Amino acid sequence: MYRLPLIIIIIIIIIIIIIIIIIIITIIIIIIIIIIIIITIIIIIIIIIIIIIIIIIIIIIITMIIKCVMAI
Repeated sequence: MYRLPLIIIIIIIIIIIIIIIIIIITIIIIIIIIIIIIITIIIIIIIIIIIIIIIIIIIIIITMIIKCVMAI
């Protein structure tokens, strides 16, 4: 009679531990995904800023060339 409850308790404890491990793993995966998303967003923003800066530099160079040509 004493063995059956003990086995049930052990099984319940194992199930609880497995559930906790699964929850922890899913939380870690979610955190990793969020970090990856944030990093990609930052990279995209940096690329956009670089492109904008390059465009501005090109426009400045073109206007300088046009001014030089107009001066001549």
